[in-house]
Amino acid sequence: MSKAWFPCYGGDLLSSMRWREMTPAQRGAYWQLIVWQMQSEDGTLPGDIDRLSRLADIELSANSIVLEAFPDIGGGKRANPRAFAEWQTRHNMTERKRSAAEMTNAKRSGERSAKRPAKRPAKRSGERDVLPSDSDTLSGTQSQSQSQSQTTGRTGSHVAGLPGCRVNYETTEVPEVWEDGYAFIALCRDPIVAAMAITGERGKRSWGAWVKRLNEAKRVMGSDLAERLFRGCLEQLWGEMKAGEVSKPGAVLNRKLKGVL
Repeated sequence: MSKAWFPCYGGDLLSSMRWREMTPAQRGAYWQLIVWQMQSEDGTLPGDIDRLSRLADIELSANSIVLEAFPDIGGGKRANPRAFAEWQTRHNMTERKRSAAEMTNAKRSGERSAKRPAKRPAKRSGERDVLPSDSDTLSGTQSQSQSQSQTTGRTGSHVAGLPGCRVNYETTEVPEVWEDGYAFIALCRDPIVAAMAITGERGKRSWGAWVKRLNEAKRVMGSDLAERLFRGCLEQLWGEMKAGEVSKPGAVLNRKLKGVL
């Protein structure tokens, strides 16, 4: 399936010294690779020169003026920087629209569910309501406290985390961000740990706010959508950080999360 259109800044292209020095065949190859990059799933091209030659329909060499416009970005990939920035902008816009539609649908579904009256089972003849005794309540509280202590490894204190994730964010080892930050965000098992790595924020004040916001969002819109939106905010932040547009990543992430979760 063909991807959507992408912008071409004709004035910038024609005034480029590299474009002026290219032969007509090289210009055709350059433009063909730009199109292939914008049609790709991740906004990049393969790093193998033989494969690039086939995509460009021209024999390319390592020192080709065409390949100078598609530098090696690691991981066996090449990309034209400006084309990648345009791809990322378009990708983020598409994700925001999709996420907004999913949030609207989830909200409507929740409103419909809330309007349905809860059915209470009919009481049998002679049956009376039974409330838990103080001893039952105390026993349940103690049991829950013991379970929490086993989870966190600390008595009388429970570190709030994500349901199903036994991660103590106060002591967990935060990994280094990979060269491909987008892949790191997508593959890091715990989104809060990914946020700690991307922003460099390790304090409880930061990760505690992220945990609270994400857990609340999961209750409203479901785990999958909430986590996808959270990681989407991280991806936007990473792109802005790579472009040098962010000085306080933690604060920027908080603003982004507030806008979608």
